[in-house]
Amino acid sequence: MSKLVISKSLVERVAESLHNRNALFSSKLLPPDADAAVLEEAGKQAIVHLKREESGLLIFFLIYTSPLSDDSRQVGLFLCEVIFDSFRLAGWTVRDADKDEFIAAFNANHELIKKAASAHPKFVDQYIWHEMLKDQPDLIRFIATVLCTKHSTCPHNMPPDDLARLLMVLKSVVDVLDSDSYVNP
Repeated sequence: MSKLVISKSLVERVAESLHNRNALFSSKLLPPDADAAVLEEAGKQAIVHLKREESGLLIFFLIYTSPLSDDSRQVGLFLCEVIFDSFRLAGWTVRDADKDEFIAAFNANHELIKKAASAHPKFVDQYIWHEMLKDQPDLIRFIATVLCTKHSTCPHNMPPDDLARLLMVLKSVVDVLDSDSYVNP
């Protein structure tokens, strides 16, 4: 058995496909330049999909993002769906993980941040990014790019204050799905 590593091209294909689906649904209601409508539709479609396929993930996400803005939650739902579909299309077998697995991963990521904060300031960012990128680097880079820029697949007006928490939630989702991502060669 070998470890499944998700490629950048797969993540981008999944995101583009989901974006096109969301744009198709929202374009029936609003003009094509309405980014907010596409994002809202992305959130709705992701909830339907994740409720059916990965309810533990959805419950965890909804609880741990409750303090965030609606825009941030919709971006996060879109990215959860990108994460889930990227693993599935790369060969991961779907398993409905319990919300407690996601909570444990979130707590572990929170401890990592606290531990890093006690290190020398010169090394904090380097240490955190090294830890975040070590298992699924292309997937985490894509998530960070979408959150920090107006990426074409998910334009948003997310408040900067929501970034750290949403990144930790999404990293926790990756960690849980990645823990099962062993495939036969």
